[in-house]
Amino acid sequence: MTGLSNADVVAQLGWTLQVIYDSTGGRICRFWRPPYGDVDLRVDAIAREVFGLKAVVWNHEYVPYSRVICTPPNLASALRIGTLVTVQ
Repeated sequence: MTGLSNADVVAQLGWTLQVIYDSTGGRICRFWRPPYGDVDLRVDAIAREVFGLKAVVWNHEYVPYSRVICTPPNLASALRIGTLVTVQ
């Protein structure tokens, strides 16, 4: 996102928010995740001031093989920050 112009940042966020709004029956986003964490003060200000969005970033790399497969009875014990849970 940091390599985009101001107009392109507005366009990317605006079109994405419109698709989400249209496909969810009118839900409005309050948060966004910058692709690859690619955000700076300028992009964050546009997201915040134009769309009211708060950026959500993390400092741990996603590891797809760290999934926990469980059934509903042991679901609560499997929940940990950063764990992807698949319910079967």
